[in-house]
Amino acid sequence: MELKEIIDLQVNSKVSELASWKNVRWEGGRLYYETQRILQEISEYTIETKIFYLETLLNKQFILQDNLPGEAPDITQSLKDWLVKNISGLKVRLLESTKEFLSQELDEISLKNIQLDNSLIEILDSRIQETERCLKAQAYLSVIILTGSIIEGLLLGYAKKFPKSFNNSNSAPKDKENKTKAFRDWTMNDFINVSSNLEILNEDVKKHSHSVREFRNYIHPNQQLHSRFNPDENTAKISWQVLKACVMQLVENKDKLE
Repeated sequence: MELKEIIDLQVNSKVSELASWKNVRWEGGRLYYETQRILQEISEYTIETKIFYLETLLNKQFILQDNLPGEAPDITQSLKDWLVKNISGLKVRLLESTKEFLSQELDEISLKNIQLDNSLIEILDSRIQETERCLKAQAYLSVIILTGSIIEGLLLGYAKKFPKSFNNSNSAPKDKENKTKAFRDWTMNDFINVSSNLEILNEDVKKHSHSVREFRNYIHPNQQLHSRFNPDENTAKISWQVLKACVMQLVENKDKLE
């Protein structure tokens, strides 16, 4: 299931909940109660996903009523005003964190110190060269898709080289019988979270790697159409910087797995 579908399901459930009468006795009234619940429910999301969730909710049609004694005023617009304010705040935070991340001086990408299977390195090297050509050609969507595939390939390579560390991680995905899934069934999300748990990727790179993962979902034209997402030079540069940081940290932290 793609990110948009997951968010749509969550937002539709939230709309149904908001539109239903609720006997809330909460300091600040129902508006405060519902906004705090929304913040709690999206607290673990990346900034980009929070923005996407709140914008999706903002565009839905519903009526929210307060439950003051003896009356039920319509407070829908108050909630929507709150959504607009929070979306704006998140976009400012995203811009600030992106500028800080892009300003880091990182070496150009080289896989010579990545001690993985030679066949895999050849494939990833080829994709890196193609990504560089796409950057110069302003093929920004291609940059995003390629960088996401390279990051996933690198993390899969590390998982295969250090299977015990990855399988024993607290973040390793489980099946219905609570057994760790085979690597072929891991998602990019799983590889990023486990790599962070093993401390071979720091929190900053983890966060931005998830952003690249989410950007990569726009390989599906229908999802790009509905989200009105148009990758630009800045988006492509973020993806390229994430890849550079990922390679650097994997080289620096590989001893943690040996």
